[in-house]
Amino acid sequence: MSYSDEFPLLEGIGLYASDISGDGNCLFHALSDQLYGHENHHSEIRARIVDHMRAHASYFKLFLDVGPARRAPKRKAAAATAKKNADARAPSEDAIDVAFAQHLSRMAKSGVYGDNMEISAFARAYGCDVKIYQRDFAYVVTGDNGDDGGGDSGMGKAKGKGRKVLHIAYHTWEHYSSVRNRNGPHTGPPDVSPTPLTEAGRVEQEKKLANTSYVQPWMEKVVASSLPDLVDSWKIREALEEAKGNVNAVVSRFLDADEEVVDDEQLLQEKEKEEEEENIKKGDADVIKMKERVDVTLREGETIKEKEVDKVDAQTSPESQDNVDKVNDPAADTDEKTSKEPTSKISVRASARIRAKGGSKNNPGLGSGPENSGPVVEGTPRPKKETQREKKAKQKAAAKQKKKENALANKGAESEKSTTAITTGIKELYV
Repeated sequence: MSYSDEFPLLEGIGLYASDISGDGNCLFHALSDQLYGHENHHSEIRARIVDHMRAHASYFKLFLDVGPARRAPKRKAAAATAKKNADARAPSEDAIDVAFAQHLSRMAKSGVYGDNMEISAFARAYGCDVKIYQRDFAYVVTGDNGDDGGGDSGMGKAKGKGRKVLHIAYHTWEHYSSVRNRNGPHTGPPDVSPTPLTEAGRVEQEKKLANTSYVQPWMEKVVASSLPDLVDSWKIREALEEAKGNVNAVVSRFLDADEEVVDDEQLLQEKEKEEEEENIKKGDADVIKMKERVDVTLREGETIKEKEVDKVDAQTSPESQDNVDKVNDPAADTDEKTSKEPTSKISVRASARIRAKGGSKNNPGLGSGPENSGPVVEGTPRPKKETQREKKAKQKAAAKQKKKENALANKGAESEKSTTAITTGIKELYV
């Protein structure tokens, strides 16, 4: 892919981004090419930048971010993070001095990437402006030293008038290139001369910007390799388009999304745990209610059983049996009443004589006198012979009684069975 496709803005003004070595010194290579027409003075430029920052430490310490860098908190944690940050103390002067010294020591080494802090130090040290081009916009870092008199090259002019401007391009994969004219020269001092952008050129540039994607294949690979989990390529490309090719922003976005998923899973687990505890409490209450219902059922069963026993006892008592016999055999009731009625002495004596006479006829050895007649008991009823009807009534009453006893036994067995089932249910609930 050509640089013109990556930088429509440069193409519209007749410029392009030339090739620069990408060994960690790309910024210093690009600045060397702009100053001297080649990359060979990159080490000299690096050393001078470091010296300038050390000499004007009070100014460049303002660029320094002391402490670990963190991504912006999620909305639901923003309030807590804001409170925590409010309570946090600002870094001490000693901490800032240590961090600044470490930064200068690191930047003095070859292969360490430079950034806007180093570009600002270069502009001040060399008294020039640096214009930085990106895909669809450009900005300028001025070499105005303000009141600190930081400029020492004599390269620039007072208050920016006629100050030399260097042109570099920043690629989205964190690489810097030196900018040159499309019509040359392509080697030696670049002598950059942007052509004015005409109205037709502006329209053409806008079309190219609209039709040119921010996303490059390397961006998708970098994002995919930076994420702990596999993400669909179309999702990565869509996120890069929204972020205008900002790889760091896209990686942070996906990492934050993963954290939100983890938080949601934790909330779901906590909710399930709370529901489980509520169900356990509810289950305990249900067990208590079940036990109460079982106790009531057992008491009711005992009461019913007692009533049935009382009823059976009442039915099997002599009085009730007599009543049953009377109902089934009215004639027997009449005979009983007759037998209970008082018999006159005359009729009793007459009956005794008749029996005595009959006995003497059948047994000649027995006399008819007082010594042989035997004692006569007054008021003794004649033995009653059980009739066929009375036998049937008694058999019927006995069969009915046996049927009732069998029914009562069956009912008691069913009550015990239901009680056993309820008790088993309670045990299962406890388990």
